[in-house]
Amino acid sequence: MRSQLSIPITLKGKTLGALNVLSREPYVFTDDHIPILQPVAQQIGVIIDRVQLFKQVSEDAAYIHNLLDSIDSVVYTVDTECHIREVNKAWHDFVHTSGVTEAIDYHGKYLFDVLPNEGLKVLLQNVVDDLLSGAVKYFSQEFYHETSAGQRIYQVTINPMIIHRHITGLVVTHTDITA
Repeated sequence: MRSQLSIPITLKGKTLGALNVLSREPYVFTDDHIPILQPVAQQIGVIIDRVQLFKQVSEDAAYIHNLLDSIDSVVYTVDTECHIREVNKAWHDFVHTSGVTEAIDYHGKYLFDVLPNEGLKVLLQNVVDDLLSGAVKYFSQEFYHETSAGQRIYQVTINPMIIHRHITGLVVTHTDITA
């Protein structure tokens, strides 16, 4: 290569690298090329930032999912329309012992269409609107659940999920308190 133009790729005030343009001909590049290539270098910096952000979000989501799966209690979240956002491994065990044998992806399903316990369904339907409106700050109550291994007693607890002072959904846990 006989001529080269290098434009720094910066992100948040740090230089990440350089956009290098090369030619086999000597003296091809002039100062007039710099304002043309600087926006390209900036866009490359923006793309790198988005890739790094996506990687961080993916790692955070995997961490949260692993954290939820490590909890023995049934944990699931729903949005303000009661569509399921997340379920943990204990949720799958809970529905399986309730007689649901097929593997189902619950994400996006309407909660009241998939809950395997009618008593729990009625219990939640009676309190969800008050929790989502903020009229009730926290809910906890016992319920009985028939499983393939016999009757179990669970403590259901529901907390509003609050992001930037707005209720964006609910976090529901069922803890087996039979013993």
